[in-house]
Formats: sequence, C-alpha cells, structure tokens
Amino acid sequence: MPDGEAGLRQRKKERTRRAIADAAMRLFSERGFDQVSILQIAAAAEVAVQTVYNYFPAKGDLVFDEADEIINDLLSAVRQRAPGESALCAIRGCFARVPARVAGRRPPGPTPKFRRLVGDSATLHSYQREVFARFERSLAALLAEETGQPHDAVEPFIAAAGLVSVFRVNLEGRASDAEPPGQRVERALDLLEHGLGDYAMSPAGPSPD
Repeated sequence: MPDGEAGLRQRKKERTRRAIADAAMRLFSERGFDQVSILQIAAAAEVAVQTVYNYFPAKGDLVFDEADEIINDLLSAVRQRAPGESALCAIRGCFARVPARVAGRRPPGPTPKFRRLVGDSATLHSYQREVFARFERSLAALLAEETGQPHDAVEPFIAAAGLVSVFRVNLEGRASDAEPPGQRVERALDLLEHGLGDYAMSPAGPSPD
C-alpha cells in the first residue's frame, strides 16, 4: 500500500476512534456511565456496534481511552532519562510535558465533571483501580530490569506504587478542586523525593516530672 494511502487510512481510523470516544463521553456526562449502552454509543457515533468493540474492547476503555498512551509515555520517560537522572525526576518531567501534549484536545488535568463521572459508578471506580494496577506492574517490571533485581523484588514494586500514586492524586483530586493539579503533583513528588522517614512524626509527649 502506498505511503499516502496508508496515512489516509490511519487518519480515518483515528477520526473514527475519536468520534466514538467523544460520543460516549457526551452520553456518559448526560446520563451516567451505567445508564448508557454500547448500542446507544454506536448510534450516537453513527457506527456499527462491532466497530465500537473493535476500538474499545471494554466499556471502561471509552472513559480511560488514553491509558495505554499514558503508560507508554511514562515508561519512555524512565527509559530515556539522562545518565544519572532518577526515575522520579524522569516522571516529574513527564508530568511537566502533559499540558503541551494535550493542548487543544482536552484539559491538562481531570475536570470535576470527570471525577464525578468516575465517582458515581462502582464499575468505573473498579476499572480505574485496574488501570493503576497495570501502571504499577509495568513500571515495577521496568525498574526491576534496570536495577538488576528479581521481578518480584519488593523495592521496584514499592517505588512503582509510590510513583503511580502521583497519577492517582492528579486524577482523583485529593485536595480542593480549586487547587491547580500541578501543585498537587509537585507536592506529591516532593514528598516521595524527600522520603517518609521524618513525615508525620508523633508529637513530643509531656516531659517527665
């Protein structure tokens, strides 16, 4: 197939995928995730039901449609970091590039409406946890490989869980929605970078008589 024709076909597939995702999010926002069927999404996007499944095998993929892209960006940032740079610094840089990557397509951080959509659906909440677990497994495997540790070593897993928790802070909004997402991310990364050894120290008790 000529390069031009292949490129045209790929762009058409991307437009179809985006049209399905946009139609789904519009319906989810109006009615709630659990109240919308794949049949309704297909009708709104003007495609066949099987076409929806071809692009999004699971219904939750329609909400977390960028999960694969995010984990690929995350792993690439760690693999391609500069000599002497930590994985945490690489991930800090990955977050810093998000606004430029999504410019013109969607907000750089999850909106309150998105958080409500996930929070109102037990199905989506469960799916979100699996997405984060997938992030942790992928990052832990990479960290184990790079540090020469066994795949089931505790250190890569703990490091991965801590770093992925920063994505959860950004997505779930642990602080007021009025707080800029970037500030939450920076504070979370700062805590990880400086360690937990002196965090939440018990207050000193009364001095003995």
